[in-house]
Amino acid sequence: MSRETLKAYCSEEERQIIESHAARYGKTVSGYMREVALYGRAFNINYDAIMEHTKIINNLKEEMHLIIKMLVQTKQAYPADVQRMVSLLEEITENQRTMLQRTLKEHEKLHKLAKSVPKCP
Repeated sequence: MSRETLKAYCSEEERQIIESHAARYGKTVSGYMREVALYGRAFNINYDAIMEHTKIINNLKEEMHLIIKMLVQTKQAYPADVQRMVSLLEEITENQRTMLQRTLKEHEKLHKLAKSVPKCP
């Protein structure tokens, strides 16, 4: 995809405001302005948190897979293994709950911000 240059003229004060908003969202001025122009607002997605949650869930999944494999091979369910499976499921559930709560907070912030931005005529 080729990129085209688009210039926008503004006052020094407007430039400072735009730059501070871009910095708040962790974006370049160009990226911030593009998102606002195309989508009506900028998004600040914390990919690091999502990647960390995904890594934790994958580790738990691998451990659970090993326990299941052992249960299938031995055809015996040891109380410690069953308890660990329950514990792993609880960890996954709590991890998902935490991720969803963070996502909801970010969504609420974006919603409040979107309401405060005047609509284009």
